[in-house]
Amino acid sequence: MHPVKQVGVIVLVVGLLVGGVAAMVFAQSAQSTGAQVSLLVTGKITELDFAKGTMTLDDGEQFTLPQNLEYTSLPMLGQSVEVTFAEQNGQKVVQQIDPNDTGNSHQN
Repeated sequence: MHPVKQVGVIVLVVGLLVGGVAAMVFAQSAQSTGAQVSLLVTGKITELDFAKGTMTLDDGEQFTLPQNLEYTSLPMLGQSVEVTFAEQNGQKVVQQIDPNDTGNSHQN
């Protein structure tokens, strides 16, 4: 192999290794700092209790509705929704609830 091509290959390999290590460090940093990752699910609301701050979808997934959650419209039983949430202390804490006009069943 020509020496210039070898240098190019070495630079490429080193770049890939450094990029991979940086991605791993970032992921570990996000976990260690407690950074939240938002997740999205869809489904139909089967149980809703504003007094207790709980909601359940048709697949049995249970969510916590924080007191400071702002609603653009109140969710209703039987409504298809998209739920954005984050895991906090073992609970699925809702960040946002949007009507799901497509009517699709639960997806992860």
